[in-house]
Amino acid sequence: MKKYKLCLLLPLVILFFSFDIVSAKSLISNEDNNPLLLEIEEKRKLIKKQFEINKNLETKVEKKSKQAEDLLVKVPENAVIPQDVLNQQIDERMDVIMEHLYKIGEQERLVWENINTANDNINAKNYSEGIIGLDRTLTALEKKYKYLVEFDADLDDLLSFLSTIDEK
Repeated sequence: MKKYKLCLLLPLVILFFSFDIVSAKSLISNEDNNPLLLEIEEKRKLIKKQFEINKNLETKVEKKSKQAEDLLVKVPENAVIPQDVLNQQIDERMDVIMEHLYKIGEQERLVWENINTANDNINAKNYSEGIIGLDRTLTALEKKYKYLVEFDADLDDLLSFLSTIDEK
């Protein structure tokens, strides 16, 4: 069961983290040097910066996921810890990891929903609503980062546990 969860985990991680928000549309034109357009440009720069920060952490998490998958496959059947206890401990850790993955996926969905709405509003020259959408996008990216950090810590915990089991 644990091997199936991790095999499902890796493609989901790659799926959720492979989107590229940097390709979001840029402003059509900076007509009349509208202060709202300047604010929109600043928000987009912040979004791009946060996206790059998230992308670096996502790369790190993907590597750890692959390490965890390799260690899970190697978990010995004749470990010092009884197999049912070992499975229970691994399942508990995997449940926490899957919960974080769900939260990360939800934030990813919100990011795309908000950026698309913001772009639609900006294209319709409804700049104040576009700014609100960009703010929501930035908030979702920051929450995603928070969940990625927690996810990373849980992967560290799982890797540490699996390494300990492997050494015994």
